[in-house]
Amino acid sequence: MHYSKLLIAAAAVFIQGSLAEVRILAYSGPDCTGNVQDLAVDNNAACDNSTNRFQSYKENGWGKSNGQRIAFYSEPGCTSQSFLYDTYSYDGDFFHSHQCYNIDGHSAVRYAQGANLY
Repeated sequence: MHYSKLLIAAAAVFIQGSLAEVRILAYSGPDCTGNVQDLAVDNNAACDNSTNRFQSYKENGWGKSNGQRIAFYSEPGCTSQSFLYDTYSYDGDFFHSHQCYNIDGHSAVRYAQGANLY
């Protein structure tokens, strides 16, 4: 009985770390205030016109130990011309989850309107 519970718990941890979708909470105002949009950043999901402009965000996803990064962009489309900056995962740990970051604290502009996972 204990073996099966342990096996289920181990499988849940493995799935969370390997298959979980990386997401951010994007806020319309500074310091994680205003309207919030929950965005998946995998596979260009937050690179289209449905992503609202945001001034701040909280990263909320699991990164692989190979140094995955979330890149932020000033315009939809996530092109190299609109690249602002990126942030990296560290040894499989959360992307500093639940900590608020302001776009203008990392770039010369106040707003982003795209994010992507690499």
